[in-house]
Amino acid sequence: EKIVAGGHSATCVILEDRTITGWGDNSLGQLEIPLALTAGSVRAVAVHSWNSLHFLALTDEGEVFAWGRNTDGQSTVPDNIGVCRDIGAGDAASVVVRADGSMYAWGRPDYHAQEVPTNVYDADFVDFGNVHGLFRRADGDIQGWGMNYNGQINIPGTVVTPLDYEASESWSAALKLDGTVAVWGFNTGSYPPIDGCNYCIPKDAVNGIDLATG
Repeated sequence: EKIVAGGHSATCVILEDRTITGWGDNSLGQLEIPLALTAGSVRAVAVHSWNSLHFLALTDEGEVFAWGRNTDGQSTVPDNIGVCRDIGAGDAASVVVRADGSMYAWGRPDYHAQEVPTNVYDADFVDFGNVHGLFRRADGDIQGWGMNYNGQINIPGTVVTPLDYEASESWSAALKLDGTVAVWGFNTGSYPPIDGCNYCIPKDAVNGIDLATG
């Protein structure tokens, strides 16, 4: 559940009354949260940011709000997205999962971040990183799109219907059904070749119930 979002310099969180508050840096408008979300005229159910430079929020009625850095239009919510079920704020792009299970992305046109699969109508959860994203399908498996220069969207065969997953800068991570962790993509210290840094995951990282990346 996306109830808190942060990154480099700012944090936003959904409070118990379903309003949103934030703290930290406001140099790019990261704390200029839309009044509807702070005054309680709508009820937030999700908030997301990859690097805390811009934020997306989703209400219980499927409405999407955005604020913060808008250099590439990433904080200008399109009028045609309709009712949505999930959100993801990347570096300079944003994505939503619509009520029909399709996805729509907008923002920075390079790095392929906007090129969500157009033949998918069963997505239900999405996560956006720097220049790539991951989404979950109805059968529980995850797929990716966007830049793949370090293999960050090459889902390992051992990751099947994960409990949780995240797209980060140029790597990805998943919490597997058995409570252990898988990481793939860029791995400082063993590059090349890319081996996903599975060897450096702490041995006591077992029985996990939630996952977050930095």
